[in-house]
Amino acid sequence: MDQGSSIAKCRGAGEPLRVSRFRPEQAVDVAGWQYPPPYDMYSSTEALSGRLLVDEGDGLGYFVLTLLGSDEALGFCCYGPEARVINEPEPLPGTLDVGGGLRPDAVGRGIASRYMPSVLEHAARLHHPKWFRVAVAAFNERSVALCTTSGFVRSSSFAGPDEREFLELYRTRVSFQ
Repeated sequence: MDQGSSIAKCRGAGEPLRVSRFRPEQAVDVAGWQYPPPYDMYSSTEALSGRLLVDEGDGLGYFVLTLLGSDEALGFCCYGPEARVINEPEPLPGTLDVGGGLRPDAVGRGIASRYMPSVLEHAARLHHPKWFRVAVAAFNERSVALCTTSGFVRSSSFAGPDEREFLELYRTRVSFQ
């Protein structure tokens, strides 16, 4: 397994999750994801597929989430600049920005809460940050709840794209075994 890939089974998560670099067909699939209002701000565009495939070798960028034994994209995560929101404040030193999303038909079913630990474990193994940071649209109560139950604490708010309010949340890196 390469440095950018890992397999983790979370407590109560069911099937193990693979976090790995995108393959071209997965990138095309994710770039076509469309969400209903008010979540349509998360809808993808065809232009995203090329960005999903960029691998600078530094462990930053985009990763696909698949169930072990499947190549179908269940979701994605991203680390570093790709996870930042327009107008987001500069991070604290030692911080890794983390972002992600689920396939539209997987949203709201508790899947993200089962797999968030795998994403953070993968990020910690690649980067060893002191802090993780996420930015969440304030209206997105499901994502805010996911982050707070995953140990993130609200730090501030800021005006993101289209002057929409976003919350900035931090959590310390914990040891993953």
